[in-house]
Amino acid sequence: MNAVVPLIVVAAASAALFWLLPPPLLLRPGRRFPALVPIIVALGAGAVLIVLELVHLQVVIERRNWPSVDGVVVKSEVVGERAPHPLIVFEYTLDGVKHVGNTDLHAPGFGLRTSREEVAYAIVNALPVGAEVKVFYNPSDSTEALLKPGPTWNVLVRLSLGLMLYFIGIYALLTVLLLAGKDTDGTTPDSTASKSETETT
Repeated sequence: MNAVVPLIVVAAASAALFWLLPPPLLLRPGRRFPALVPIIVALGAGAVLIVLELVHLQVVIERRNWPSVDGVVVKSEVVGERAPHPLIVFEYTLDGVKHVGNTDLHAPGFGLRTSREEVAYAIVNALPVGAEVKVFYNPSDSTEALLKPGPTWNVLVRLSLGLMLYFIGIYALLTVLLLAGKDTDGTTPDSTASKSETETT
């Protein structure tokens, strides 16, 4: 149900913008018709990213309300030769049952290899084997757990990209609308000049 709200908002905004398009702009094979294609692509891609990432962001934020329990790190190392990243394995006990989880603590997967390696080793050094950690677990599924609840960098990057594409599409669409209005009012400078020349002759 929560996913429907952002979908309705984005869909309504898109529909309102396209409703403003004058019929001649959509029907005539003029020079500006091809310009609508990238605009529609930008609006559509931006809308999809916004909806998906808002839903994902809401799920991630809700994880902050998960209950927590004390745990301990049992393995901490940097793995991956081409794409080095930290691997933190931890244990936690719930109702007498021991569980094992692992995480990379959302280490960025972009940038130079050396920078990613530095970040990975910094995380591993901060969480050595035997370090006590707070483990957040899913109350509906105790086998699902994490050490760092909250929004991650990849969610925020994709949401920012979606917003950028959508607003670029809106700006381009409004620009096309303004140009179409100048063409349809029949008062362009060329038409006015030709009309005055006809009257003088």
